[in-house]
Amino acid sequence: MAKSKATVTVASATTAQNTTPTKTVAAPKRATNTASTLFKSDAWVTLHHLPTDYSHHEALLLCETIPGEWVSWVPGYGEITLQLSEFY
Repeated sequence: MAKSKATVTVASATTAQNTTPTKTVAAPKRATNTASTLFKSDAWVTLHHLPTDYSHHEALLLCETIPGEWVSWVPGYGEITLQLSEFY
């Protein structure tokens, strides 16, 4: 049986005849937030406003905690959580 992108084949428990019936289960759907897919981990972004006067004007995106919110690292400041509206 060929697998498609939309379905996944899952084996169920063995029956009394020693055959393994299969059932088709829909693949889980992923949220497609176009704004959050514009940015990837390990990307440098420019900040609209500096966290302090002595911090760098760019931040390194580490990971997205929820869609539109990134844990980031700013040289001269440290770790910070940024919203999409705070960088470009």
